[in-house]
Amino acid sequence: MLAKENATQTEIDAAKAKLEAAKTALNGKDTNKAPLQSLADESNEKDYNPNYYNADTENKMHITKR
Repeated sequence: MLAKENATQTEIDAAKAKLEAAKTALNGKDTNKAPLQSLADESNEKDYNPNYYNADTENKMHITKR
């Protein structure tokens, strides 16, 4: 919004409401990052996995989309 020169008051109010809703949704609890870390680890290891390394392009795409 700040970069938009001709932002309307309605657009500004909507952006403000979204920010306030996001702030309210923060509950102070720690975020469970384990599932994200698991996917990142799997992604980093896929090149060394013989099933991925030896697969043709179509199958690599299928493995990558999991």
